[in-house]
Amino acid sequence: MTLDVSTGQPVTLDALGPVVVNSDGSLSRISNWDRMEESEKAVAKRRIAKRNVERLRAFRDAGDLKAELVSALKINSAESEQGNEAESVATASLAAAPAEITQLLDRHTSDATWRSHLSATEYRVLRTKGTEARGGEYDAFYPDEGHFVCRGCGLPLYSAAAKFKSGCGWPAFDQCYRGAVETTEDNSHGMRRIEITCSRCDGHLGHVFVGETMTATNERHCVNSVSVKYVKGRHEATEEAIAAAK
Repeated sequence: MTLDVSTGQPVTLDALGPVVVNSDGSLSRISNWDRMEESEKAVAKRRIAKRNVERLRAFRDAGDLKAELVSALKINSAESEQGNEAESVATASLAAAPAEITQLLDRHTSDATWRSHLSATEYRVLRTKGTEARGGEYDAFYPDEGHFVCRGCGLPLYSAAAKFKSGCGWPAFDQCYRGAVETTEDNSHGMRRIEITCSRCDGHLGHVFVGETMTATNERHCVNSVSVKYVKGRHEATEEAIAAAK
């Protein structure tokens, strides 16, 4: 188990693939993780886990790793000393990093950090409000369970149950986790729309449309696939419509 330092709640490991904790405290991620074979992933996980735990211990010894995270990461335990970090903690998801590192991945994160953390396409959409082409990774993907997190910072945004077939060409959700998504009036390109962004890192998700009567909530979150990442497992949180009620 690891803890999300912003909420104190348990989170799923590898929500975004293994994150490498660099020696200077910055983060980087394997950009081609989704295209690797399972055997390659297994080897990479073990190597990343060993290196990340060594660096997390260094942060701990320097007093930069908070006590509650030391406990969550189990880096003092006998199990950890026996080399089981890869299974217990330490592919080092964003949530597994020290508070000082995790806090970089929010709306105050520097442009340079985002550029190193995201692929070119992810950066264009999440950080410069771009739009991916129709028919992306999750357009026709309808899992029976699980949830979707922000691809930038890992914040849970939508349940799998909230996703529906809209025929628009992009993933559509009719509600989000409470407090996870923010709205802003968008008057760009000669149109009046409502932009939706991640409430933690301000990453661009897409736009929300109201009044189409497609579902009971009467709103459609039209989301870029590259702005989110599917994670198996249920996320316990209240869901709500955010635009139709305004």
